Amino acid sequence: MNFFRAGTLLIPSGPPADPDRMHLHVICTNPDAAMQQIVVSISTYEPGDDPTCILLRGCHKSLTKPQSFVVYQYTRIRLHEQLLEGVRKAMFVPKLDMNGQDFLRICRGIEKSPRTPQTMKNAYRRMAAAENQARVEARSRDASKDRPDPTEEFLATE
Repeated sequence: MNFFRAGTLLIPSGPPADPDRMHLHVICTNPDAAMQQIVVSISTYEPGDDPTCILLRGCHKSLTKPQSFVVYQYTRIRLHEQLLEGVRKAMFVPKLDMNGQDFLRICRGIEKSPRTPQTMKNAYRRMAAAENQARVEARSRDASKDRPDPTEEFLATE
């Protein structure tokens, strides 16, 4: 089970007449410092829906309709613990991760879609920037472990 980037969950989010209907949700960010994550919902595509990111049947095992789309207007921030608790209480059902190519399209759409609330666009940019900075710092730390300490070389030649 993946509760981080590219992880997916079935979460009850049906219409008022069927509130227990499950929709696939994609976790778009790792937890930030406040343990918050951006999550988007997927639904069956109908004419007039947001065409920013259309997903075809088979790109994920849970998507069985000919076309689905990311419902960017329902982009939400969820606490990491809420996701875990939903699974523990059997309210949310973990599914396979989203494949890399479609995951990137989904994430790009957060900023591209005119239907994504501005507050969610801002939160996504902030979280994505923090994740990128953390990756750069980790690479830098890893790279410096492999390099010899230049002061040791200098002292050895004296």
